[in-house]
Amino acid sequence: MMTRYVIDTDVLIWVLRHDPEAVRWIETTARNGTLACSVLTVAEILRLIRDYELPRARRLF
Repeated sequence: MMTRYVIDTDVLIWVLRHDPEAVRWIETTARNGTLACSVLTVAEILRLIRDYELPRARRLF
């Protein structure tokens, strides 16, 4: 059985902003389990991101 991880808004924002440590952590974690986030996290990110980050956010979700 694979482990499931619920990812918080802060981590996803760091990934969208190319923080190397956050990107590495997400990549490693995704290889070891299933990633998920809440509807609230999606709403927060869509409200907080910069316009140029929207295409990347769509791919991430």
